[in-house]
Amino acid sequence: MTFTAHVRSRGTSATGNFAFKWYVDGVEANSGIATSIAAGYEATYDLSYTWQQGHHVISFFADPANAITEKSEQNNLRTEHIDALLIGFWVERSVYNFFDTNQYSYAQRLGIADEANSWEDWAQRQVDKWNKMFEAAIFTSTPQGCIDRVRLDRVVIVNDNTLPLNGGLPTNHPDTRDKTVDVMWGFEKDILSSGFYNTTFSSSPFNLEPGLIHELNHARYLVDSYALNIHGKHIGVLDDNGNRIYPNTIL
Repeated sequence: MTFTAHVRSRGTSATGNFAFKWYVDGVEANSGIATSIAAGYEATYDLSYTWQQGHHVISFFADPANAITEKSEQNNLRTEHIDALLIGFWVERSVYNFFDTNQYSYAQRLGIADEANSWEDWAQRQVDKWNKMFEAAIFTSTPQGCIDRVRLDRVVIVNDNTLPLNGGLPTNHPDTRDKTVDVMWGFEKDILSSGFYNTTFSSSPFNLEPGLIHELNHARYLVDSYALNIHGKHIGVLDDNGNRIYPNTIL
């Protein structure tokens, strides 16, 4: 199989040549010299990989020696779970541009350490948070946490007011004909006018969007807690000690 790293230059001038490295489970698997990427353009770099059973991680590191002077140095390395479920995001152009324009200054102003500088950086932040939530879901009944892992595999930029592309809903099913990913979500430009992605405080969805993770979890067959045991007199979900999680809730 082949893994492909997408590297985009967000600067105002060409990058110049730079080194890159691939790692599998922390061990260098390939390296090379990339030719200069013009401002606003993207280049791709491939790694051939023979599938191995079990859980493994793969990393791509652009400019590991920091030879290129950059505004953001924290977004050159991505480490992904090889056996992860694939996520696809469909985003209308105005939303994409809004994040590209404002995410870096927002992260700098509020001290967000990842130095996000684009829509993709924000999207990766959501994926990282989701994976950490899986990892942290350790209970007596799930001593290894939730074993699912996810990775962002597709970002499809579309014109404004075009979602959904083929039936479905603009958010839940932005393109019902696409079968290349396990989970998909769409982002319409109309959400910008609501002020939902506020750029003035750290708890804004412009940093982390819990509702997005909430909705994507439905694709992993998780129902809302208030929908559990809907035919009983109360929500009867029990914790590991046999106590009701919602003891005072009556439907």
